[in-house]
Amino acid sequence: MKILLTAGLFIVPFMLMGQKKSNEWHLDGTGYLAKDSKKGIGLGIKYLKALGEDNFITAGLSFNLFQLKSNDGLNPAKKTFPLLLGYRQNLKKLYLEPQLGIGTYGGRFYTPEFALPSQFAIFAGAESGYNLNRFSFHLKCYTAFTQTNIYLEKTFLYGGAGIAYKIVVK
Repeated sequence: MKILLTAGLFIVPFMLMGQKKSNEWHLDGTGYLAKDSKKGIGLGIKYLKALGEDNFITAGLSFNLFQLKSNDGLNPAKKTFPLLLGYRQNLKKLYLEPQLGIGTYGGRFYTPEFALPSQFAIFAGAESGYNLNRFSFHLKCYTAFTQTNIYLEKTFLYGGAGIAYKIVVK
């Protein structure tokens, strides 16, 4: 047992040093669709901490704005502002990344008479994509869960497609 433990103490650090690890920053833009909106757009930044050659722990922050369908001329909008943690597994050039986080969900109307405040929300979602050198093309799907509100539905499901630029950090 002592020999096995001693060998493990010497071998494991060398195995860890042999892995190619590079952390990354991703800047992304995404176009979204949601059930009650005409269109949506999102901008985000994400940090990827390398665990090995093909897997990462991720932390990302994004701002997403959705223009709602309206017939009364108010030009209403809804926004989400999630902070998401995830685990990314690369499969050659493809990747999968489940995510979970917290943030705000709400909206506002562009009139001086009425404004809709944001609320705390829990976010869950997934991202998949294709890595191509410094760029990645992705598909995203998220759900925001919040308390019942007379102006907001309890869950808000949205999905989209976009592109990200990768900055590698050693």
